Amino acid sequence: MAGAGLQFINLLGLPPSVHWVMLYNLGCYAGGTVLRITKDSAENNPGARVLTVCVETTVVTFQAPSDEDHVYLIGNAFFGDGAAAMIVGATAGTTEWPIFEIVFASQEFVPGTKGALNGRYREMGLTMQLSEKVPAVIAVPILTSRAQARLVGSHARAR
Repeated sequence: MAGAGLQFINLLGLPPSVHWVMLYNLGCYAGGTVLRITKDSAENNPGARVLTVCVETTVVTFQAPSDEDHVYLIGNAFFGDGAAAMIVGATAGTTEWPIFEIVFASQEFVPGTKGALNGRYREMGLTMQLSEKVPAVIAVPILTSRAQARLVGSHARAR
């Protein structure tokens, strides 16, 4: 059975020799991972254009909200289906007008997050439980990455 990636390549009419990477079941981790891989691929292949497509489907975790348990309502609002695409290159060609620049992409494991997000397969499907500690646990790593990105960005603009 052909995966979504192969079907997408065929739909776009790309050659069988096209380089491609499929990442599955990364959830919230996918965005940063895809940006890092895209940036690395573009920078390490001069002249290349990297098509990046992200699709998130959360239908397996969708649960009907109930008056007794508002957790599912919050989860359905917080995590939703979505898709995005972009074309990335490390150097602009003569007919291209870049809109954005990826100056920094990182990912890290955050210590102390065991149990912050739990998923369990049950009779009703996949259920997710998000700890109320998540905002506090991820705040410092986000602020640290933001500071690193600003530093890298200021060096990149100075060149």
